[in-house]
Amino acid sequence: MPNLTIHVDQQQPVFTNGDTISGHITLQVNDRIDLNEITIELLGISETRISNSQGPGKSYRSHVLVKRSVRVFPEQFSELKSSHYTLGNGTYSYPFSLQFPSSTTPIECIANSFTGRCGFIYHNTIDAPATIPPTFYYGLFEDFARVTYQLVAVIHKHAFYKLNLRASHPLFFSPKNSWLSFSLSHIYDGKRSHIMRNSETVDCKIGFQSTAPPATTFVKRLLSSSTISLPFVAVCQFKPFISRTFNEGTTNRLLPVDTPLPDLLDIKLISLISPKEIRKLLNNDDDEAFNSKKKRSTTHNNTPPEQIVITRLRVSLQELITFSTTVQKGAVNEFAIQDTTLNHTLNLDTDFDRMPISSVPIAKKITDKWGNRITEHCYGMSLFPEWFNAKIPRTPQSFVCCNIQNDYTLSVRLDLSTTLGKKNSSAKCYCPVVILRDESTNAVPEDVPQYTQDIQPGELSIQDTAPQYTEDELPNYSAQ
Repeated sequence: MPNLTIHVDQQQPVFTNGDTISGHITLQVNDRIDLNEITIELLGISETRISNSQGPGKSYRSHVLVKRSVRVFPEQFSELKSSHYTLGNGTYSYPFSLQFPSSTTPIECIANSFTGRCGFIYHNTIDAPATIPPTFYYGLFEDFARVTYQLVAVIHKHAFYKLNLRASHPLFFSPKNSWLSFSLSHIYDGKRSHIMRNSETVDCKIGFQSTAPPATTFVKRLLSSSTISLPFVAVCQFKPFISRTFNEGTTNRLLPVDTPLPDLLDIKLISLISPKEIRKLLNNDDDEAFNSKKKRSTTHNNTPPEQIVITRLRVSLQELITFSTTVQKGAVNEFAIQDTTLNHTLNLDTDFDRMPISSVPIAKKITDKWGNRITEHCYGMSLFPEWFNAKIPRTPQSFVCCNIQNDYTLSVRLDLSTTLGKKNSSAKCYCPVVILRDESTNAVPEDVPQYTQDIQPGELSIQDTAPQYTEDELPNYSAQ
């Protein structure tokens, strides 16, 4: 039985747009072999399979992303003109050279689709064909979605009743950030006409224990409350670490892996009411009138004023996978980035700086809710970078192709309490983002996640390499 192997010269673990793959094919023949030609092709395919919930069977779909082939025997300008050849006992070597598509080369199945069955990108609003996506794999039970690239060498035999001999070599591909095709609809605003602004805001209420004198009558004590809820706003502001401009706007929501969060994000806590007004509401004003002998003599002022305490900061990354055949399916996985337990007591006078209300991207619903208490200025503080100095994990890039879409949402949760600990509050910001590769290194990322269990947060099994296929597992290389 002849032995066919592929040897790649490059030792780099990751290939990108425009990279050349060179090497040689080795064919070892023990007796003899009859053949027509020997070819090698660079093949990229996007496959999805979903179990049919409506009945028996499975729905399968494949798209050819890139297919570049070269004949190595006989050579293109060889003087051999026969239709078939016979190779005797020995070892034969044939060099080859293939190149990954550049940024201007669209996906093969889209470029060759005239009927619109493949069409342009599903769930995508850009009006130009996308370039090839990164290597990717998701699998759960019998369902899977995968993007694979490999070199496939084929010995074409001249007899129709003899099977062609094949050999494959997997390749890991990651497109350059500037040429990455991802879904713009994921970072659109609610009206889906413009890209989201570079910040996310969420309001929260912090309940303070009032130190005002208790009511004197039973009815007033029954109708009054000992807790005062004050409005605060948590803001996640994306820094222009990497910016990209589209027709619909400019976004800073581009996060490269292995980048510290403080380089990408600024987290702020905003008070819509001045510290002085807060003290008045709590009946703990520090002015001269409050410190007068008359007020100092009252018993309720013996209680120390409450203060805000930041108790926890949690940052995570949620991966949202959507893939389709004749039906559509989705999966979610969560990567924990940082979970910090804090006990930081805030000083309203020293920690919060006065700033114009116009400089804070507060949502309209917040201003409508607290409009009667909002003035021209607000008071805010930026959280210390050491509280969230973790790096973006090495997850697969955001991308979109014919039948697979991979998106991400950055989740930031800030837990607040008071010094008496009777009231707790949480501010949760959900920020749609785009994950990019780290172009400063060419190492294989710790990604290509293999989902082997039910998709639940934190239940993720990761393998370090792309799946490798035997000859029998090679798919049919035609767009369906």
